[in-house]
Amino acid sequence: VSLPPGAVRSGEFVKWDISKIDSQEKFTVPLRVNMSKIGDNLLVFTGQCSSSAEAKAEFKTKIDAIADLHLTVVDPVAPAPVGQPVVYEVVIANRGKKLASDVQVIAQFSDGIEPVRVEGHNGRIVPGQAIFNSIPSIGANDKIVLRIHAEASKPGVHRFRVEVKSKGSDTDLLEEESTRYLATSIKGDRR
Repeated sequence: VSLPPGAVRSGEFVKWDISKIDSQEKFTVPLRVNMSKIGDNLLVFTGQCSSSAEAKAEFKTKIDAIADLHLTVVDPVAPAPVGQPVVYEVVIANRGKKLASDVQVIAQFSDGIEPVRVEGHNGRIVPGQAIFNSIPSIGANDKIVLRIHAEASKPGVHRFRVEVKSKGSDTDLLEEESTRYLATSIKGDRR
């Protein structure tokens, strides 16, 4: 990421010349690196001068990464109409550096509103729920957008709840929203 003064980078190697280091003198090298490989990363330092043998030091750094899922729900604008389809949008973003695998998504509706279809990934509708098939993976810095179309059968405040789980993650995500529904009626023209 940054090199010491006078250093030259060539591929994975950094080389620089130091004109003089006095006896008992310490020399600090300001070298910043960005390790992007998950697992063991090896840094090898080799020093050689004209009057002595080569000196070598190795440092192994283990890099671990996680899948960091983030859940956002966009509910319909309230008041929403009874008897007309509305869309609940579920956005699952992976803010981590590791692939999120086997992602499970279940959306649940309160009494008075039913899901009618899903988009964005295959799933099935059962009374009061939209259950998505397992999402095989969500890559690092990637996202998936799911939509659930639903219809309210009666006015009132209806609740929507979505739960997301992922294999290998110890964090379950849960989001809940409330949407007010109003009955709408269109009166015929009396002429």
